[in-house]
Amino acid sequence: MDGENDDNAYQSVGIEHISPISGKKSYYPECGASIKPVEGMIFDNLESAKSFYKRYALACGFSIRKTTQWKSRGTIQGKYFVCSKEGQKAVKEVDTLDEEHKPKQKRRKPSQRTGCEARIRLELTVEGKYVVYNFIEAHNHPFVAEDDMHFISAARNLSFIKKTLLSDLSNINIGPVRAFNIMRTIFGGFNHVGATKVDCKNFKRDQNLYISEYDAEMGLFWADEYAKRNFYTFGDVVSFDATYQHNKYKMVFVPFTGIDNHNCNVTLGAALLGNETAETYTWLLKCFKDAFGYAPKVLVTDQDPAMKRAIEDVFPDTRHRLYMWHIMDKLSGKVGSKLCNETDFKERLCDIVLTDQITPDQFEQQWARIMQDFHLTEHEWLTDIYQLRSSWIPAFYRDEDMSGLMRTSSRSESENHFFSKFFNPRCTLVEFLSHFDSKIEHQRHEHRKNDHDSRYKSPETWSKFPLEKQAVDIYTKNIFFDVQLEIDTSIHKWNSTHHQHGRMGEVRVFPWRYILRRWTKDAVANSPLHAPSYTHGDVASNNDVYSVVRKMNKAHDHVINQFVGDMEKLSHYAEYINNYKAKVDEIHITAPPPSNKDIFAELLKTTQPTHANIRVPTDIRSKGCGVHNRIRSQREQAISQAGKPRNHCRICGEPGHDSRNHYKIHPEDAPSKRPSPPQTEE
Repeated sequence: MDGENDDNAYQSVGIEHISPISGKKSYYPECGASIKPVEGMIFDNLESAKSFYKRYALACGFSIRKTTQWKSRGTIQGKYFVCSKEGQKAVKEVDTLDEEHKPKQKRRKPSQRTGCEARIRLELTVEGKYVVYNFIEAHNHPFVAEDDMHFISAARNLSFIKKTLLSDLSNINIGPVRAFNIMRTIFGGFNHVGATKVDCKNFKRDQNLYISEYDAEMGLFWADEYAKRNFYTFGDVVSFDATYQHNKYKMVFVPFTGIDNHNCNVTLGAALLGNETAETYTWLLKCFKDAFGYAPKVLVTDQDPAMKRAIEDVFPDTRHRLYMWHIMDKLSGKVGSKLCNETDFKERLCDIVLTDQITPDQFEQQWARIMQDFHLTEHEWLTDIYQLRSSWIPAFYRDEDMSGLMRTSSRSESENHFFSKFFNPRCTLVEFLSHFDSKIEHQRHEHRKNDHDSRYKSPETWSKFPLEKQAVDIYTKNIFFDVQLEIDTSIHKWNSTHHQHGRMGEVRVFPWRYILRRWTKDAVANSPLHAPSYTHGDVASNNDVYSVVRKMNKAHDHVINQFVGDMEKLSHYAEYINNYKAKVDEIHITAPPPSNKDIFAELLKTTQPTHANIRVPTDIRSKGCGVHNRIRSQREQAISQAGKPRNHCRICGEPGHDSRNHYKIHPEDAPSKRPSPPQTEE
């Protein structure tokens, strides 16, 4: 039984040696002679020597650090690299008899130092190189097992591939902890990631520090060539609405939204604003007009007076409409939930508001009747929205094509939700733009997929009517479904009116003047535009490395996919990769690895300027952030305090004060000053 327990116990790593004289234990690593330092070995520079000794240490199961060096005339003449367990933890002496001394609270952190004497000493030669002058191989501690090597800080390293993956996942609003869990799953466990959650969080922190100083305080509006092409095709009706909490500076995000030929949202441009004044919106609409060349026919917004004023100033010929969804969403709060839920008031109101099948006169008559029936003729809010009826009631623009932007659900709210999945309130502006690009890429991919499905898949027809077959060839899939329903309804109406089946009138072909190109399959060209490049200088050359790495990953994925069913070929490929990896490990690369700044510049496609003319924006108070400086009533104060536990003094136990001001409340408890001890004569 004892033998079995010994076999199952943890076995120390390394060759143990016990001195016959002192009884002191020493441990020697087990490794190949090719990676072991030898006295007299020559290195071109200290960095090469450090890399060699570090590779030896990690192969054996320990880590190293640099320590003492000495210089002469600015040149390093000698240097030590030692085991990380060298030396002892410094202990600060404290006078425990000093009553006035208050010990500082510190984290009880254990020390890894054991006084290990393993080291390598390098000295400068006459030729300007460094020679191994002394090498001590023995350690006074066992080594780390191979399965536990990922716990050593020196063995942890985020490779370029993993840093790129962290950055790419960040662009789709996946934080460093979730990204670590994804990498753990992809690479096969914690020990294969090569880093910890803290390392991933630190990388993200350093990346934010790299860009935070150069975040800009300004208004931004952007629209690329894709957005311009979409505007020229789908820009007849445009909506824009402000949304909040998408970046750490609380700048207001304003997307411009249209409807594409699949009846889906399409982003035509976007802006970040510092405030929501009429002047700011005026500037924004001027930028919009300069970018696209002309104003949209119809612009849909909420009831913001600043937006209304800016539209009147910049787009005087544009028809301004309001979202009915925003207005109807306020109904219960304005007239009371009891009236909406316990009567047919809301149902009757929606019947005349959410339809374009009645005339303006019919709407006004039915509105007046509803107000009289429920005694709301003097209601202030209902009177105000009635005065605005020509801006939001479909009956007043029933002949205008609104592209579905003012129906029962708000397109703007849908767009805000679309972006909220990729943004978070902690985004810097550079991160925000990266996330925006990722989301737009996703939106455009979905659009091309819908185009493909419409061109190469035919929906099922309900009849043999020629117009329905024509509609299949003309319209996109989603639009065809609406047209198909209208055709079917028309057929049933014709049959019920004329009491006949088969032929329906003489209309056999769609008149082209009634077909809007924006709803057809051919609305957008099938040749993709090339995305603009924002890289410059050294970043452009680094982009070549990034491109090569992506091609290598794609080729590697292709080979594995081909060989996954053939274990023999897959093993040969794995052996080939491992052999090449061994050759790479044998190469002494003297050039230092790229710094984090170089990697950040490559991942973010930008470099830090030598100086910044713009500064980090201060937190912005937008209309949606609430008011914090108003005077609260006594009732509100009482409610907020009711749920809070009251503080108690640690000295007397009474509520209402703490130990810091106890003696101010109870001066009688203050300790008297002790008299100084008498002086003794020598």
